[in-house]
Formats: sequence, C-alpha cells, structure tokens
Amino acid sequence: MTTKEEEPESFGFRQEVISSLLQRRFQYQTKLRDDGLKAATEYLRCITKEIIKRSVEEALRESCNSVQVKHIEKVFPEWLLDH
Repeated sequence: MTTKEEEPESFGFRQEVISSLLQRRFQYQTKLRDDGLKAATEYLRCITKEIIKRSVEEALRESCNSVQVKHIEKVFPEWLLDH
C-alpha cells in the first residue's frame, strides 16, 4: 500500500508554457526568475490535481463512468471558496 507522498505524479506543466502564459497576461514586460517560475508551475499543478480529484469524486457520486465538464463546473466554484 502506498501513501499519497509515495504516489508517482502522472502529470505536470512545462515551465516554458507557464512562462509564456504569464508573459501574455502581464501588461508590462515582467521578468520571472527560475525559482518563481518553478513555484508558479508547481502551484498550478497542485490546483489542477485538486480540481481533478474533486471532479472524479463528484462523477462517482453521480454514478458516472467518466468526468464531464459539468463535474468540473460544479467543483471549481467550491474550490475557489475553499481558497
């Protein structure tokens, strides 16, 4: 039996993609150091993982075999309220 800390991570984001998205979002030219970019990338990965987990739980409550957009739409506002 494995604990959550021992589970292998099956997804992630490429830092180049996150950097590009952040650069497009800021009105002025903004520099993001490597440690800041790593932190932002990890934060987005954690958010995504939590929303996926909650969406799967919601789908199971509704006896669905797959996660649908409606499940994500339902759990995302709840996640925002939690954070």
